[in-house]
Amino acid sequence: MINRRQFLHITGAGAVGLLTGGLSSLLNVPSTGAEVKTASGFIPDLDISLTATPAEIPLFPGSPTSVWSFQGQVLKGNKTNLIGLERSYLGPIIRVKRGQKVRIRFTNDIPDETIVHWHGLHVPAVMDGHPRFVIP
Repeated sequence: MINRRQFLHITGAGAVGLLTGGLSSLLNVPSTGAEVKTASGFIPDLDISLTATPAEIPLFPGSPTSVWSFQGQVLKGNKTNLIGLERSYLGPIIRVKRGQKVRIRFTNDIPDETIVHWHGLHVPAVMDGHPRFVIP
């Protein structure tokens, strides 16, 4: 079984192709699928629901392995921007173009507090998965 740190590294790598802009609405966003315009006037081109959840996946022959996995769903935008990786604890892969505005609505359904850290992206520190911003 993988530990929490390995899980976060692996899932962070799966989300590396995420965004180039529009992260200002990542925090404190209502979890509904409705169009939400923030005080700054931000309206995303792509709105994604991302959920961390326990899963059982056959990584090797024999019994399935208990893992923590991300499940994603496009709430608004082109559904081909989100690529699920079946029978894998990695992903989903999020593909966007430079300048595209993206909102991620994250739900933590694993038994521990967690963070989401965006590898390879330049984002404000408050939105980059620092342990002081854990998600219960």
